Amino acid sequence: MSINKIFTLLLFLLIVISTTNSFLTYYFFDFFHFFDDFVILVLSLFIFLIGLYTRKINCPFKKPLITLIFFIVLSSLINISNISMQSFLFQIKGYFFCFILLPVLYFFIKLNHQHKIVNFYIIFFLILSIFGIYEFITQSHYWPNLNKYENHSFVEPFRSFSLVGHPNDYAFSLLFPIYYLSCYFFHKNKINYKYLIILFILLTGLIFSLSVGAFFALLTSFSFYLIAEKKVNFKALIIIGITCLLFFSISFDRFILRLNSLFYDSDGASRIYFYKQTYPIISDNFMFGVGIGNFGGHFSDKNNQIYSKYDVDMFGMNSIDSFYPQLLTECGILFFLAYIYFLIKIFLYNRKIVSNSYDEFTKLLAISSNLFLISLFISGFFSMNLQSNMHMITFMILSSCTYYNYRRLS
Repeated sequence: MSINKIFTLLLFLLIVISTTNSFLTYYFFDFFHFFDDFVILVLSLFIFLIGLYTRKINCPFKKPLITLIFFIVLSSLINISNISMQSFLFQIKGYFFCFILLPVLYFFIKLNHQHKIVNFYIIFFLILSIFGIYEFITQSHYWPNLNKYENHSFVEPFRSFSLVGHPNDYAFSLLFPIYYLSCYFFHKNKINYKYLIILFILLTGLIFSLSVGAFFALLTSFSFYLIAEKKVNFKALIIIGITCLLFFSISFDRFILRLNSLFYDSDGASRIYFYKQTYPIISDNFMFGVGIGNFGGHFSDKNNQIYSKYDVDMFGMNSIDSFYPQLLTECGILFFLAYIYFLIKIFLYNRKIVSNSYDEFTKLLAISSNLFLISLFISGFFSMNLQSNMHMITFMILSSCTYYNYRRLS
């Protein structure tokens, strides 16, 4: 078997296992929990060794990547006396592993891979959507899944999460194929009814998750799309209108409930409360943070000196579940800006592709990638999707495809 075929297989496994990680870990082996990280690490070492041998590594966005590495090292060295090695290693993979996928993917991805990758995403998430829709219709989950409070909170009101493990993760994972098929539908004069049916199934799957965050991200991203188009796109307005009608008809009460919970939850915890708690920590450690793995994340030690010094109340939760305050608190403003700069650099490059590329597939990929990134940026205020392998692997794969294809065509 050739290296290219092995890579293609690993890439498809990476997509499947990073998405259904919780399900596979629950039913089979704990090894699946770190399989995606293991694959990224092995492929990265392989590329690094090739780079040493050939004395050349073709790495897209090399300067932002080097900047990111520099501030990771700087923040870690300054806070080295406070760092717990186990928490540090678990957390740094969340911040960094997906970024090192870019040179790996750029090395392997060829033109024939790109259509396969997009089609695989569409088919795979179509299957997950069908599972999710069936769950919602039967009001029964395939497997018992506990939330952060160790109870079955997804049952009332019932929320489908398919084989992904959490309704919000499931909903956000559907966004890329929704954006791609929507953009395909918006830009084509002739209607492809097969794609239209798949798009309707994916949107239904998202709606049945009752994920207010994903729904809000979808509407915001489509609004940016309509503004960028600088003309009225009636197809887009129809899709948005039908989606809003279906979502609010099913989950209007939950929508109001989630808006209220931003400010106050019944158990005392709220995201606004966590933002208030992180403010003094950020203020005191503005430049370099308190150290990676020391605050806010699932893997941080809740008994360490940071939590006790600032009298942080986690209300029994494992995470503050908001990416931006956690990143600022742990790493400081310099690493935070480097992290956001890297993503914005990719966004601007995709925008350049949309303006300059004559290849329709590359344009669609660039537009849908940017819409997906806008959704991830929005989610950073109320979730951890920007450090989640499930979503960031998808974005890095798409970015590598668009980058490679545009460079080839140029």
